[in-house]
Amino acid sequence: MRTYEYVISGPAYLRLGAEQCNDPIVLEMMLDMIARVCHNQNNHTFSLLYNGFTEKNFGPKLQKFRPSINNIHADSGGLQIITRGLKNTSDVREKVYLNQGQYADIGMSFDEIPVKTTSTSGVSSKIDTKRRYADMDNFDDYARQTGRNVKAQIETFDKMGSKCRPFVIMQGSSQKSYSRWAELVLEEITPALHHRIGGLAMGSAALGMGQLEDVKRAFYVTQMPYTRPFHLHVLGVGALRRILPYICFSQSGLYEGIDISYDSTTHSMSLDNGLFYFSFAKKAAGSPYGGTSVKMGREYSNIYRTVTTEINTVCGTNYTPEEYHILMNRGVGVHLEAGGQFVDIMRARLAFILTNVHNFTHDVNALTESKELFLKFCREKDCENEYATLFDVKTLADFEHWEKNVGKHMDSEPVNTQPPVSLEDLFA
Repeated sequence: MRTYEYVISGPAYLRLGAEQCNDPIVLEMMLDMIARVCHNQNNHTFSLLYNGFTEKNFGPKLQKFRPSINNIHADSGGLQIITRGLKNTSDVREKVYLNQGQYADIGMSFDEIPVKTTSTSGVSSKIDTKRRYADMDNFDDYARQTGRNVKAQIETFDKMGSKCRPFVIMQGSSQKSYSRWAELVLEEITPALHHRIGGLAMGSAALGMGQLEDVKRAFYVTQMPYTRPFHLHVLGVGALRRILPYICFSQSGLYEGIDISYDSTTHSMSLDNGLFYFSFAKKAAGSPYGGTSVKMGREYSNIYRTVTTEINTVCGTNYTPEEYHILMNRGVGVHLEAGGQFVDIMRARLAFILTNVHNFTHDVNALTESKELFLKFCREKDCENEYATLFDVKTLADFEHWEKNVGKHMDSEPVNTQPPVSLEDLFA
């Protein structure tokens, strides 16, 4: 049976750093709800993720939640350093390693992103595939420096006596380049330290962000020069569509011996965005909504009835729709002045976020356990044939045949592998 690790990022959205979380009553409520709603539910464990560069202060604050979670993950902050136009120096990296080693179980590595941007500022969004291109001329240098970064990360952890395990982020623009990246990374790490690597993640910077690119990354995992079993972490799963390739390969047996975790900020942000996720699988069983997020306004409406019923069912609460509407929209100060307690507000808002998580992991599990339901979802997303045929892929030759004949019909947002032609070049 396939089990997953769900990793929720964006701890500030959950108010996990709030001083009131140290109140024994509030903390007990939070630990109980996390354990009841998310951890070891729907064949998922539940973990937390913070950014070791931009959210370093969350490291110590998250420790009190360990009784109800699986792991604490710490991102390196490498992307944030790049997008802010800052220098990724050894001193900056060392500070992140020390934070990861002290507070986290999993520490994401610093990968040297093998792309160049065409923007004049030198800053490019990670989802902007039009203003960047894969820098294949310097690809080996990026990979080797990433390997040296991982080696330094492991050595720092070992000096600290830390059991934190690094996850290595792989980059590439093709199956061969991803595999070469992995080989070059390992060459830079002392063989005696290879066992300290906790897992890998497949970066998208030089490949792209479309549906076809999602499938490519998922398949390229199977070609990595790592001995199974190993751990795969999937980056940024904000929608069910993004995890479909991993579910498909889990069902087909291609992922035998590969453990899977995935992270998401979408559900932690759901409260701030006013978006409630209804389970697709529950819709298939007769629920009025499903497989989509519904926008909730501040004004009371019938959607509060449906959401309140769902939250009461999942979390074991007993709110009336009117009561829940008040708690969701009343300021903390106003609530306290009215004789309420902080734990009332925190319980209502945490229940909203964690029910989003619960419904999402329910769908991931349901689609993993049922090929029929999986293909039904694909049918609704206009990609049934693509995934139905993907089940037959067992080898690299199979995948290349699938890509040439079927995958070409999927939405694709590739990153260029050559720099764009300038006006000067055109008129030279």
